[in-house]
Amino acid sequence: MVFKVIAKMKKIIEQIKKYIPINWPLQSFIAVNPLFDLTTESIDSALLAVSRYTDIKGALRFDEYHQYYRDGKISLANLEFAVSEFSIDKHCQDYKGLILKSLSNPLFQEELEKVDVSVVDFSVNLFAKRALVYTENDNQVKRQVVAFCNDFFDLGQAKWKMPISEDRLFPAWLKYSCIDDRRFVKILKNISDQPLDALTELLLRLGIPLTSWHDYLSTVAFQMLGWASVIKWLESRPDNPYFSKKANLEDLLAIWLAYELLLKEKYAITYEEVKLSDNNLAILELLRNYSLPEGIASKINKFHLGLIWQRAYEHSYQEQLINQIKSVPKIINNADRSSAQAVFCIDTRSEGIRRHFESMGNYQTYGFAGFFGVGFKLVDNETHNCSLQCPAIVVPDKTLINKPVKNSFLLNSWNLFASAINKSKSGFFSPFVLFDAIGGWFSTTLLGKTFFPEPIYRYVKNLQKKLRGKNEFSDKSLDIFAKDGGFTQEGVAESLSFVFKAIGLTENFAPFVIIAGHKAESQNNPFQSSLDCGACGGNGGIPNAIAFCQAANNSQVRRILSEKFSISIPDDTVFISSCHLTTTDEFEYYNLDTMSSLQGEEFEKVKSDINSACQLLRLERMMVLNNDDSPHIRQTNWAELIPEIALANNAAFIIGPRQITANLQLQRRTFLHSYEPAEDSDGKILSFILNAPVLVGHWINSQYYFSSTDHEIYGSGNKAIHNVVGGFGVMEGNFSDFKIGLPIQSLSCLDSRVHEPMRLLVIIYASRELVAKILTESPAVANIFNGRWAHLVVLDPDEVGLENYAKDHK
Repeated sequence: MVFKVIAKMKKIIEQIKKYIPINWPLQSFIAVNPLFDLTTESIDSALLAVSRYTDIKGALRFDEYHQYYRDGKISLANLEFAVSEFSIDKHCQDYKGLILKSLSNPLFQEELEKVDVSVVDFSVNLFAKRALVYTENDNQVKRQVVAFCNDFFDLGQAKWKMPISEDRLFPAWLKYSCIDDRRFVKILKNISDQPLDALTELLLRLGIPLTSWHDYLSTVAFQMLGWASVIKWLESRPDNPYFSKKANLEDLLAIWLAYELLLKEKYAITYEEVKLSDNNLAILELLRNYSLPEGIASKINKFHLGLIWQRAYEHSYQEQLINQIKSVPKIINNADRSSAQAVFCIDTRSEGIRRHFESMGNYQTYGFAGFFGVGFKLVDNETHNCSLQCPAIVVPDKTLINKPVKNSFLLNSWNLFASAINKSKSGFFSPFVLFDAIGGWFSTTLLGKTFFPEPIYRYVKNLQKKLRGKNEFSDKSLDIFAKDGGFTQEGVAESLSFVFKAIGLTENFAPFVIIAGHKAESQNNPFQSSLDCGACGGNGGIPNAIAFCQAANNSQVRRILSEKFSISIPDDTVFISSCHLTTTDEFEYYNLDTMSSLQGEEFEKVKSDINSACQLLRLERMMVLNNDDSPHIRQTNWAELIPEIALANNAAFIIGPRQITANLQLQRRTFLHSYEPAEDSDGKILSFILNAPVLVGHWINSQYYFSSTDHEIYGSGNKAIHNVVGGFGVMEGNFSDFKIGLPIQSLSCLDSRVHEPMRLLVIIYASRELVAKILTESPAVANIFNGRWAHLVVLDPDEVGLENYAKDHK
């Protein structure tokens, strides 16, 4: 009997985990779809399942869609398309006319808006809620659990360490609780320190029926969704470089139930099932009143109606984008060889710089995931900090060590002084002597950063460069062919050949090929890594660009590329590692000293054109932020909440040759991945793009989407009142659950929405047969499209009249 109960508990825990997002720490903030484990179901089914435990919406408010409809942003044709698609999905084509008539009826819209704002009552905690009558201490269980998790997982932010040596969450809490609250000594006597066993025993002692375990534990999990998300990440990354502590979801749930047991014993309260109110019943009645037959009305819920409007909204953008692509005139490039070529990350922020750079002269640009096919673990030789320079779905098997150029005596002295000051801050006598000793210096710095942020920042940065002599990264600080953990020439040649074939760059190499990683720069910003490169594990892409160029400039690698992969790179072609600083739209270069003096002179024209393109992009981006402060002030101001808008407003992912989007103003809303069908007869390249970059693009898009539609659940609130927790996350104010998702400042500016939430539109320029074959072999990707988590449009070169853009298909 006991074994059956434990087996049932394991099954319940696995089911609950599907509702829990994965939340990465601030050190490497990776965007995720918070409902990704539910993508085996359709999006409406997933929303309905989650709605049992929290007030999820999954779409904007109905009044917003209705206003878009009245303003013409959603046309009747868009709404008709969405209703038709829904009726096909739900096998109710006979009723699509009635559904369309109801949704477009102003009276129905008005009544629907009233239903939409009705409150759904969720039980915060069935025991603690009843105990409020006695304690007048709201969320007391949640406060206790969150406080312990903050202390247990701390990465050194707290000055005093927890006096418990256990490295597993629940056993550590068992020991700590009996010290912190002596009442637990009696209540938890003889309870197992194995969380699964303890969880089962606690449920039985609480008197919760076996049939209610799943719903009860799911409700509890959603009260600590943030910490549950951290723990789920921890389970998926046992070899992560940050935490040595261990925890599972059952650890967290067992701690919560133990506090509930304490309440039960103290107040003699008993379990009482709470019936949740449901505004779906009101919507059903409304549909009946508007002549929808019972058979179809009973199958429609608020999520269906919201997603129909959302699809109409998305279809409006989709039509516009497809028409743009189909209207691109044929481009004839008479030059045999470009002056320069540049490979950028597919990040939406690259779209603008690519467009402006191409307009400056005879230049070509390409897009590939920002790790550029060379992923590795990077270890800093001085700090021993490490980062994973690859997509989150990749586990790197190579390790490179960054060995910065030795600092000057003055800089080393300054670093020792700063380190001593930081350590002294935590001393007992610091408040008495520290301010008198160095208060004047810090007061001056404080005033300078507050009133003159840009000049102070520039002065300090230039001073550091003079003292250090080089950037943090350079062509000499990394060695891709390092004997201990580096790449082999044969291995990296194969990786480079894949990248070159994927983007269609296998011949006609320009004299200069720029490999442009990207990173952001901001001050006092816990979410800094969310602005960096997702394909580089939430880190800047500089090391990857340097490593790629070291390989591409290596004569032996070029020989292998030529002999084994038929890719011949001219002797006069030089690969230049660079970085696009997305906050200020500036470029840095890392191996210019490897060029000849003649090459250096010729490259000055390219650099000048890139600088001009950056200036145009800065002006373009300032329009989005209402011309409020220059990018350089946003970069340097330590009180700035919106250093840049990052990937806000992302909406589409285009896979195809650059020619199909050349000269189009795509408003920095699209991921652009270069792809040449003629180089991919077996579909291996397209399969990689769909299973890696598209998947990551879907995660990014979904995080922005759900942070917008359900910010209270999947958003992290207001950055202005964030406090860093444990050195790896944030909470809001002086108490909240661990916050997940994006802050409101990543989605809006001056109370105006910057990000329009739209599910990702993936456009592929390839044959339908090839795409269908790949999706059959890639169920995880197929589920995303089949379940309406994203939308797919295939532009077949042989069907849509885009033959002008294709290479020779013979």
